[in-house]
Amino acid sequence: MSRVTIGIFLLAIWLLMWGELSVANVVGGVVVITALFVIFPSGDHTLPKRRIHPIALAHLIAYFLGALVLANVSVARSILGRRSSIRSELLVMPLCTSDPGMLTLVTTMTALTPGSLILEVRNDPPVVRVHTFGHGDPAGVATTIRRLEELGIGALGDDAQRAALEARPPLTFERHPVERGEPRAAGGGTDGDADAEEDAS
Repeated sequence: MSRVTIGIFLLAIWLLMWGELSVANVVGGVVVITALFVIFPSGDHTLPKRRIHPIALAHLIAYFLGALVLANVSVARSILGRRSSIRSELLVMPLCTSDPGMLTLVTTMTALTPGSLILEVRNDPPVVRVHTFGHGDPAGVATTIRRLEELGIGALGDDAQRAALEARPPLTFERHPVERGEPRAAGGGTDGDADAEEDAS
């Protein structure tokens, strides 16, 4: 899957989020998507070669829009509530595909979700590191990322990625609490033992 395909797809989601087709919204979406591509570069510049599954793509878009709504509510509730209730954590979780295009799709959609900041992406092995803020249950972010990858592969993935999806183990991830004032740059995670948590997919 090429970055051209991903860019068009993300621009469509951006316009759906704003609910209006205008020059300002299109330009704003292009700027945001371009910035994300610069932050997370990929050597894949080929034209689209894979079949798009419309029904699966509709499921992906619907799930993503639903996740946006829930994330906005969760973050707003944390901000308007007691300051002591705001939770900030680092999540480190494996993905099932190292395809640059699919990694870009999943991490870009995650970065567009309020309260989630991508700090690092690795493709060997495929791992994503996310800073979460304001979510009542940070484990829900890991579940969302896993579901986005699953739906993304269903909509735009190839046979190899679908095989990897079928063979993936139950959800596992590491949680590292972030103290207030602690740097959030990539590589600035908390050292020490991490609590591994599992949740059956």
